[in-house]
Amino acid sequence: MEKKYNLKENTTARKVLRILGPAVFILGLVFVGVGISDVFRTSQPTPEFGSVGLDVGRFYLAFIGIPLLFVGGVMTSFGYMGSVMRYQASQVAPVGKDVLNYMMDNTSDSVGNMTKSISDGLNGKEKLHCVECGHGVKEDAKFCNECGSSLAKTCPKCQAMSPQKAKFCDECGYDIR
Repeated sequence: MEKKYNLKENTTARKVLRILGPAVFILGLVFVGVGISDVFRTSQPTPEFGSVGLDVGRFYLAFIGIPLLFVGGVMTSFGYMGSVMRYQASQVAPVGKDVLNYMMDNTSDSVGNMTKSISDGLNGKEKLHCVECGHGVKEDAKFCNECGSSLAKTCPKCQAMSPQKAKFCDECGYDIR
């Protein structure tokens, strides 16, 4: 059975993490500070270390404090994670929306043309383009519906008109490529 989200339970856990996290972190900071400062205080040589001159008295507290710093930091970050994420989403979402809208507005024609070209290529329909303006035209069209230019080729030998796609003249067979 799936457990449902319990807002009250979550709020309580968040409050506990927000209080205990910084407390554990500060306790770890104190332990590390005491442990490290204990090394630098003036001390008498101890028999265990001979003539080294170090008294490790409370230095071990630094090794207890380091994990406490980590645990306190993690608890604090979990306590404030929801607030941080909501703030981050409120800052990022409008920018993402603007970028997406910009891309959609400025690329929809290009994407449409590209998909039509791909579709025509897959279906074996090679699309013709006007030599003057580059606008796509129907295969059997005689004039461009964008600029009005003639789409037929004129044979230099017999002056007969042939379709734009033709390689040889329909009338005399002359190479018109």
